[in-house]
Amino acid sequence: AYASQRLDPGARYAGAVVVYYDHSRGETLKAVVEAQHRFLGEVRASAHVHLSRNMCIEVLAVEGTGDEIRGLLDSLRRASGVAAVLHAVVRVE
Repeated sequence: AYASQRLDPGARYAGAVVVYYDHSRGETLKAVVEAQHRFLGEVRASAHVHLSRNMCIEVLAVEGTGDEIRGLLDSLRRASGVAAVLHAVVRVE
């Protein structure tokens, strides 16, 4: 596993989360937005990229503990219509 994939629970991290999903599915878009609002303290900024008529990427700038970021990742991965969730973070203490 890459170092950015291992998240120590109490350590602080900052970096990016990339979410690839089907925008045409209303429940997917709603779940992606709701996950960002549930983790409002950890999601510092976001950018939306339209790849095709149906597929989009959301890039989230994140900062938080390993537990917090893992919670966000898990929440995004559970959403139907989300094809992939990747992250690249660095430990910032």
